[in-house]
Amino acid sequence: MNKLQGLPHVDAAAILKQGFFCRAIQRVARKAEATWHALRDAARRSELAHMDETGWKVGAQLHWLWAVVTEQITYCQILPGRGFGEAASILGAEYAGWLIHAGLQIYYKFLKAAHQSCAAHLIGRFRDWAEVVTPRRHAFPWR
Repeated sequence: MNKLQGLPHVDAAAILKQGFFCRAIQRVARKAEATWHALRDAARRSELAHMDETGWKVGAQLHWLWAVVTEQITYCQILPGRGFGEAASILGAEYAGWLIHAGLQIYYKFLKAAHQSCAAHLIGRFRDWAEVVTPRRHAFPWR
């Protein structure tokens, strides 16, 4: 790289280091694949699952980091969209346990699941509501 492409030694070393690092990550990913599938399967079997998604950049493109937290495991997957197809690819479209979520409409497409809003989101909605109600009714949400 130094002689043929004219790269300084430090740049050639950085390229080689990055290449070896990427290969090491690929080897670890191959070895961890069975565990990754086992965690997803455990989430699918859980009686109660908290599910959420947040924006995540992949190569400067918006993707979504999906997370499922159960009593035993935490499972994450980065997917290109934020729809029911992505959620179902994680929990399975037939998920029939308790699903706790922020209220995004796609979650209600899990027709066999029982649904519960996340407590933090409920509290946030109460705070928003309490700010716009009349003073006479202001005490109600906090009781």
